[in-house]
Amino acid sequence: GGEKVDLVITNHPDDFFEVAEKVPILYLAAAPDPEMGSHFPAFRALKKPFLPEQLLAAVEELAGEGQSRAGEPQSREG
Repeated sequence: GGEKVDLVITNHPDDFFEVAEKVPILYLAAAPDPEMGSHFPAFRALKKPFLPEQLLAAVEELAGEGQSRAGEPQSREG
């Protein structure tokens, strides 16, 4: 359809390799695969259980990366 996706929240990020360059991925899992993030330019993993504040911070961080990809580039440190 005509909807725009700004962020994918999933426990199966490998299902989204085809959109990895276009949409930030938030990966929620009890035991996240540490290598999974290397496949995505905008990626964050949260280990369950997590606090609501941690979820909100991850969403805000990734939403900012998605906006910068649509506009001006954002530098990454660390």
